[in-house]
Amino acid sequence: MHIMIETAKQEAAPMKRKRRVFVKTSMALIFAALIIAALVTVRNLGGGLSIEGAKRMWTVITGGAGDANFIFEEGFDSAFADLGGAVVAAGSTGVVVYDGNGAEVARDVLAVQHPTVASGAGVAVAYGVGGRGVRVADRTGIIASLTFENDIISCSVGTSSGVFAGGTMFAVCTKSSGGYRGQVIIYRLAGSGPEEIYRWFSGEGYVLSAEIAPGNNEFAVLTLTPEGGRIVLLSRTGTDVRGEYIERGAAIIEMGYLKSGTLIARTADGLTAIDSAGGGTRIYSFGEKVVAGYCDAGESSLAAYLESGAGGSAAGELVIIDERGNELGKMSTSRSLVWLSSYTDRIAVLWDDGLGIYDRSMRLVVSYPEASGMRQGYSRGASRAVVFGNREGRAFSGRTD
Repeated sequence: MHIMIETAKQEAAPMKRKRRVFVKTSMALIFAALIIAALVTVRNLGGGLSIEGAKRMWTVITGGAGDANFIFEEGFDSAFADLGGAVVAAGSTGVVVYDGNGAEVARDVLAVQHPTVASGAGVAVAYGVGGRGVRVADRTGIIASLTFENDIISCSVGTSSGVFAGGTMFAVCTKSSGGYRGQVIIYRLAGSGPEEIYRWFSGEGYVLSAEIAPGNNEFAVLTLTPEGGRIVLLSRTGTDVRGEYIERGAAIIEMGYLKSGTLIARTADGLTAIDSAGGGTRIYSFGEKVVAGYCDAGESSLAAYLESGAGGSAAGELVIIDERGNELGKMSTSRSLVWLSSYTDRIAVLWDDGLGIYDRSMRLVVSYPEASGMRQGYSRGASRAVVFGNREGRAFSGRTD
């Protein structure tokens, strides 16, 4: 699950100061937008798998063997998604879908500089920030190819699927023309391919990302304005803005819907819950601490790793927070965080000296010191995990500490 106002000379002085403050604020927000764009690019980055590597990894994950090592294809700097029995990888050789045994199911060319993959409800959308092509895939292969007239900013996939939820939906945010500052296009996957069901143009703020609420009937669009970060709330039943929230004087780094339907906005200093009319309630403050890791923690909760912000200090806290801001679990540590992710009710924390998998009360389920030196780590349920380095990786089938 979000990025995150006497004499003529005497009268003129305050106005100049206001203009200077406005210019500084605007420049800071523009810089923040660039940071957010970079975060969108790297958020889902993983490693590309060779076919043999994928075979070994998926044999382990599906319970067919013990721990195994695998290597990446040379120069294959990719992003990937796990679709529950299949892997979608996007990188320098295009988009590749592997089945549960590691065999290649489909491959397509997608020339992008910074590949990433958004996923949800068994569907993956591969794209590159600044590119114009999108490939949509599921476990059967690549099911759609889209090309846009304007550069892509970000993509996302809804978490709901099925007939009663309106089918799986995904959103594509692109730049726009005609005086607009970006657009959002919502697609529904139908039998004949993606069907456009909604399009919205932004006239006030630069579009950064869009999220689809559980149930697929509501959408949220994150934009950046001179006033600050702005979230626009929309309904599938009309194009009028249903509500909006503005974080004045600050950028919203990211936003996301929890399983309960609550929309959470993250800024540099805390978390805010946004209601259906655009009202905001601060549920958690980071204080003077800096967020070094953040992710959805399942069952309408969030995980955040907070550092003191003091130079040279490695002290940090890993906290699990529910939608009301209550701490479900908390752990203080002097270990350095490398990567934070979650899967169902498990939190995978890759430290500089190994991987730990925790439940939502921060109880350690299993640890893998063998993962030391890796760059990213993911839980695959229970005590299974997979970790990635620059050009190698390892899958763990699970054990009891």
